[in-house]
Amino acid sequence: MANGDFRALSKVWRHSSLGWTWKLELFNSLVISKLMYGLPAAWLNTAERRILTGFNQGLRTIWRIQPAFVSRISNATVLTITGQHLLSDILQKRQLILFGRVARMSDDSVMRAATFCPRSLRPATERYKRKIGRPRVEWATELGRIALRIAGGHSKLDA
Repeated sequence: MANGDFRALSKVWRHSSLGWTWKLELFNSLVISKLMYGLPAAWLNTAERRILTGFNQGLRTIWRIQPAFVSRISNATVLTITGQHLLSDILQKRQLILFGRVARMSDDSVMRAATFCPRSLRPATERYKRKIGRPRVEWATELGRIALRIAGGHSKLDA
């Protein structure tokens, strides 16, 4: 959907009288907001995160920068020039905000009960018998690990 919206706005991206900041505002508000809607509640695997990060290639179109193999301008440089951040980093920040919001909810909350075990931050899936095979990568488990890594341990996370 967001890719179609980006293509539908191609005349805007090519319009010379519009400033770069205005084009970036349109890109963020019309395309990125649609792309990121609902993603904080989902866990994306590595391949899906790469696809999400690849959506930053739209910045090259807006700024008329040729692909990296032609222009020799890296994606990191494009992000620096445009003042944007990786979409995977933005997503992780939004996921951590949602994780914290759910963790602070009361035990009566349906959302908290579906995510965590009562009176703890253990994922709700630990209540059930695990199926045979490789464990699934889960939203609460992975974000709990990231939150612990950022906080520096359980004691700092609980404070």
